[in-house]
Amino acid sequence: MWLILTLIVFAVAQYVYLRKKRNYLIPVFTATVVLIILVLISGKTYADYYVSAQWIDWLLGPAVVALSFPLYKHRKMLAQNGLKIVSWVVIAAILGVLTGAVFLWAFQVDNSYVVSAMLKNITAPVAIDLAEFYGGIPALTAVICTMSGMLGAVIGPTIFKKLNIKSSLAKAVAMGSTSHAIGTARLMEDDDYAGAISTLSFLLMTLVMPVLVPLFVYLLVG
Repeated sequence: MWLILTLIVFAVAQYVYLRKKRNYLIPVFTATVVLIILVLISGKTYADYYVSAQWIDWLLGPAVVALSFPLYKHRKMLAQNGLKIVSWVVIAAILGVLTGAVFLWAFQVDNSYVVSAMLKNITAPVAIDLAEFYGGIPALTAVICTMSGMLGAVIGPTIFKKLNIKSSLAKAVAMGSTSHAIGTARLMEDDDYAGAISTLSFLLMTLVMPVLVPLFVYLLVG
């Protein structure tokens, strides 16, 4: 039941988004909100929902892999800008950890929350594993990562427009490094090349962050 209902809600959300073309109406955001409300109204739990809709979760892997196609398509241009992309992703990773964790650490919030906040810019499957290993809260980490992706997808294009940012490289590294696959999918709608860079950026983030997280865990948590 929930699987069919999820597909229907997403299809309606997609239809509305294509008609209105407003960032705050992106299907992954609106469909999620609607489904949460429906689950709460029904009195069911997420576990009940997941039993029926788990196939959607399984498809997340192939969906992320599908994002690699633009990497092949634009491989020559990506190779030319490889050093720039790697450099900015490393900087973004450091800033991501600092903005996520230092604020909480400064106010002496419990260490498990600090660790969870460090991981907000990594794609959820990797972040959850790191949270389990370093003493974070996996469920909270998953929520933070998902919200980070949705927030970037919703307000990212508006920020780029307001600040008159036209560089595909700048938009892509920013989106990929902070909003991973969700933000990348949104960016790809407008700029295929930027989508390729964004894909590379969030994949690089999954390599850089596991190196940085232990260092910051040691410095902030001990």
